[in-house]
Amino acid sequence: MMKFRSKQHCDELFANLLIELENVNDHIATFTMISGTFGDHFALSTSFGGSGKEDFLVYRVSRQYLGLEEKLDDPASFSYNPHPNLGRANLKNKPVFYCSFSARTAIDEVKENKDEVLYISTWKINGKIVTDAFSLLYDSVDRTDFLREKVNQRIENEFPKKQADLLKYMQQKITDLFTYKGDKYYNISSAIAHKLLYNIREQGIAIPLLIYPSVSKKSIEYNFAMHPSFVNDPNCFRLVSVIKCNLAVSEENKLAGDILSKAVLRNKKLKWVNIHTKIKEFDFQNIKLSSDKDDNWIQVDAGKIKVQFNKTEYCLKDYLSTNYIDNLTFDENIDLNEFDIFDSSTEYIQKRNLIIEFDSNFRIMNNEYNHLKYAILNILIGIEFK
Repeated sequence: MMKFRSKQHCDELFANLLIELENVNDHIATFTMISGTFGDHFALSTSFGGSGKEDFLVYRVSRQYLGLEEKLDDPASFSYNPHPNLGRANLKNKPVFYCSFSARTAIDEVKENKDEVLYISTWKINGKIVTDAFSLLYDSVDRTDFLREKVNQRIENEFPKKQADLLKYMQQKITDLFTYKGDKYYNISSAIAHKLLYNIREQGIAIPLLIYPSVSKKSIEYNFAMHPSFVNDPNCFRLVSVIKCNLAVSEENKLAGDILSKAVLRNKKLKWVNIHTKIKEFDFQNIKLSSDKDDNWIQVDAGKIKVQFNKTEYCLKDYLSTNYIDNLTFDENIDLNEFDIFDSSTEYIQKRNLIIEFDSNFRIMNNEYNHLKYAILNILIGIEFK
């Protein structure tokens, strides 16, 4: 039963509750005070998974810590901390597995400086399994997704409209405690999470997932806190890959930084490999030519165009190969936003444009194109981990 009559009344109760809980560190007392003020309806369960069509990928960021380098081949090194300090969704020494639906969200929530080296692990939730999850996703945050819709629909089906609106308003007040930067409200959010993921198991209700909004202001994604029983079940959950990097997320939600190495799972161990780039292919059939970089470009087949340099005739393709291509190396930064660097692949292809400026003694053996000076050649860059 709800214990408030209006949004204003809810605001007053909530403000007083935060004051009363400021120095309360006992999770049982904290939860008792919350439920005593608002009732027991601030978290509702919903089904998750079971599509059978595809698995769900989630991402976890781990910082470097003393001793990690000696056990980089062990998948458990990138899982939950078995003896954690107090966290957003866990009590001290009561582990949960933190992860996000978005790698960018996971990075942005953890990254403290641009040079910090992180390990980003990709994990897979079996899409065929159906499990229950507690969801703290409601209307007032600007997010729209199927989980939010399912929870809101349940509220609207079970309560009259005015009561449902008040309930969602109250639930959002509780949920917002999970979205503050820093540890100001950890004593409250951890008590709620512990009740939902741990305490109710004593009543025979085993719901292993808690879903809550991201702290990151650059993302509209959400996070998971998972009970270890779910994470440790290989039928439900498994590691896909890990990358070592100094990636950061820009204001435009783009990845920037370097990939230092990558590991994929082989025979239950992580195999680490380094990144290499090489040119794999040149598209001579669709080369573009122009008299000025800002002028209109014409597209030609370089194998069918004759050129002259210092009074010697060449096929344009042969001329480019001899003078620009044979000793070409690729040392530019790869664009990490063009492919999914976090999956289990060890090879990627990226398309780039090579702009060539011809020598003043160069001319094309055709009056129509005689003054053309620039060329754009499409090249395919192979990014390999080996």
